[in-house]
Amino acid sequence: MEISLADLNPIVTLMVGLFAFVLYFLKERKTKTIAAKIIWLEVLSTENRLKELKESGLQYTDKPVLRNNNWDEYKHLLIGFFDNDEFVLLDEFYKASEYIEYQRVSLLLIRQSSALAKGNAIQSELMANITKNISNKEEMKRIRSEFISISDPEAHMFIPEEPSGLTKKQLETLRFVTGTSTATKLKKISNRKL
Repeated sequence: MEISLADLNPIVTLMVGLFAFVLYFLKERKTKTIAAKIIWLEVLSTENRLKELKESGLQYTDKPVLRNNNWDEYKHLLIGFFDNDEFVLLDEFYKASEYIEYQRVSLLLIRQSSALAKGNAIQSELMANITKNISNKEEMKRIRSEFISISDPEAHMFIPEEPSGLTKKQLETLRFVTGTSTATKLKKISNRKL
């Protein structure tokens, strides 16, 4: 029995197709594993930051709560690993973290704006003192010195309660991911061999 090249063509095509499918499957698995690892590390980092915020009483800080929302970018890859409740937990955790980050940035902007307003008010008063006491330099220096010693150490900044109060409320109701079945699955997926 003689085998012609035409007879081998379907077998070779099948083998190449099978090989391409295996490569595709391994690449998808690697992509999902990396995505799970990124999400898991981001969840841990965000939870630690949220705990710090909660313990510090929402002190003004430049340290972000959530740098990126990788969940929005990768959830389509991981949706099949979680049941509805687990998916909702991750989704709500990220939404709450983004909201808290937004409020943190708002508080910082308000504080900067208040500091600028305070500086402008002090400058205005100092200039008024100069204008008023231009002919009496000793009185001008005394008032200036007294005014600065009183106004500089005082906060005299308006910080509205709303962003802080909303953030505190969100922190109180936020469900963390660690210690749940969602965390267990994320760790399992992220620890798969590449």
